[in-house]
Amino acid sequence: MSSKHEWARMTWVEIKEALVEDPVILIPLGSVEQHGPHTPVGDYLATEVVAQRVAERTSALYVPTVPYGYSETHRGFPGTLTYRPATLLATLEDLTDSLMEVGAERLLFLCGHGGNVPIIEHHARDLLRTRGLRTACIDLWRLLTPGFNRSLYGQEAPLVGHGSEPIGSVMAYVAPGSTRPDLVAPPSRAAFAGLPAQGSQVVLEAVSFHVYPRSVDTSPIGVIGDPSLSSPEHGEAIIAHVVDICCKVVQWFAQLDTEVDT
Repeated sequence: MSSKHEWARMTWVEIKEALVEDPVILIPLGSVEQHGPHTPVGDYLATEVVAQRVAERTSALYVPTVPYGYSETHRGFPGTLTYRPATLLATLEDLTDSLMEVGAERLLFLCGHGGNVPIIEHHARDLLRTRGLRTACIDLWRLLTPGFNRSLYGQEAPLVGHGSEPIGSVMAYVAPGSTRPDLVAPPSRAAFAGLPAQGSQVVLEAVSFHVYPRSVDTSPIGVIGDPSLSSPEHGEAIIAHVVDICCKVVQWFAQLDTEVDT
């Protein structure tokens, strides 16, 4: 049996031999979108690193990362490259069809972009209903709990968000030399039309509702949070934490009965 874990660097013979063991197949997804002035747009690079490290520590294999995601909200900034939801869904359908055709059926999505998560869920539920296959997805940066953030940054309530942390630190670690410390912006909180904003929602008198602002509407430079918190050291700690948890999920998922009666 091959000791390789990266699908793209394996021969078809090695893949056939590896699939006899019914390994977990990691499907990494990310995005190419703005992350503030100082952080490069290719956050899929971080998901790729996580997939590689998780596979090397477990019996999993990982397929090439899907670099583009559903990033409609960030279209107001240069650098953002987005799929339509239907395009991402079709990509997932084609990938999983190809994997299942050769007997790979223990499929675990590693998602480094929140905008992809609802589309992955739609596809996962279709697979469950039509093919009787149970899949799983890890929303990577949701693994960073408030407690972890307090410990990492040494603050009771560190100001994190899109365009600052955690991606600022993660990219400084996984893609050294690509960040621009000279362009780090001051801390910023999201707002829209005079109200605090949270993603696609605004908050009025302690309740929230959706108005679907673009990220350029809530921050003209695409920064929510405190970019000064970013450092390669923080990025290394974040990746180590995420990889540890993902390895535990892989070990659990490897024992799960993924076949469901339809």
